[in-house]
Amino acid sequence: MLNTRLKAKFLANCASLIGALLIITLLLTTLNNKVLIDELGKIWVNHYQGSYSSGSRGALVELQLGQTNYAIELLEQSDWSSVRLGDRGYSFKREILLNLCRTLYEKNDFSSLLHWAMSWRLLDERDIDAIAYNYVALLHTVDRQKEGREGLLEYFEKFPENRHLQIFHVRALSDLGEHEKATLLADRFLSPDWVRNATVGWELRWQWKTRHVITYYLHQIKQYLAKGEWSDAWKVPQDMWRNVLEWENTDLLNEKGYSALSLFPNRDDRIHITVDIPRNMSTIRIDLPPHATLRISDFNLAIDGVFKNLSPDAFEYTNLFEVQGSIQADGDEDAFFRVNIMNVDKAGDGSLMKVHISFQIVLIDVLGKERLLSYALATNPRFNRIGSE
Repeated sequence: MLNTRLKAKFLANCASLIGALLIITLLLTTLNNKVLIDELGKIWVNHYQGSYSSGSRGALVELQLGQTNYAIELLEQSDWSSVRLGDRGYSFKREILLNLCRTLYEKNDFSSLLHWAMSWRLLDERDIDAIAYNYVALLHTVDRQKEGREGLLEYFEKFPENRHLQIFHVRALSDLGEHEKATLLADRFLSPDWVRNATVGWELRWQWKTRHVITYYLHQIKQYLAKGEWSDAWKVPQDMWRNVLEWENTDLLNEKGYSALSLFPNRDDRIHITVDIPRNMSTIRIDLPPHATLRISDFNLAIDGVFKNLSPDAFEYTNLFEVQGSIQADGDEDAFFRVNIMNVDKAGDGSLMKVHISFQIVLIDVLGKERLLSYALATNPRFNRIGSE
């Protein structure tokens, strides 16, 4: 009888050991695969967003780095090439096409731009961004420049608020040598509300994001295994499951917060945001105003008064680009970025932590000229009717 119990206990321990090893193997296999980590996170929180989301995320990451091959190969696959307007995956396909066209335009690869802009326009003949990229690509061909120039002018007059048409039309005038006209037109877009439009409409969100929590534990496992500390690596999956169950039972998985913001620089010419959020939060998300054209630089984060060093891979961008350590927005309607704070030290007293975020904003006009959003500019009556109020 005793032997039977010992055998049963031994088999149970073996099963537990094998299960934990399988978990570690699975986690290590996916350690550097952001797409799979994303999928695991989505399964855990039961928020399925469609089979296209993971593929599009990988393509967007590559495009942010200026690499177009992955996105092109993805779009040429049968399941992606068959996606049409109205299909479940079209929003993901459009985001890839938009970012692909932007990257090709920045790389001056106008022949590839013409191909993909026309493909995009055929999918949705009413998409003004697709039309803008189509005509600017034609403008840089050998034999269809007139068609491109006239098309840009026609649609700019119809949709003067479209940011892409503004940029392409003004730059076309400048390339034709009509610098005075281009400058006057660019100045016209610097309306009295130019600064206000870049400072009002921000949003700050915080939440418990499973993907970031998983990544945190994966890094722990990797560090322990690199040092040969197998017993500590063995404990990580157990800690992860125990914490997830605890958070689920206390409803922390559903905890989140939101704050609408109007951001004006202080006298140090920096934006400052201070907010109290639950200490267990893993992710901060910052939404920019719709159609903002600006650059965020010198981003700093402090928790309970202590500065935190954030690695570049702590940031994730949607409709934004990382440019030489800064975050750039080029006029998209829904642009935001996430900051993974799971890996930073959040030890402290109390269930809430005081998070302080600061950065500088550089405004970009349609000619690509930059201007620091300083305290003096934000309170200049020409650009901001409400001034320092």
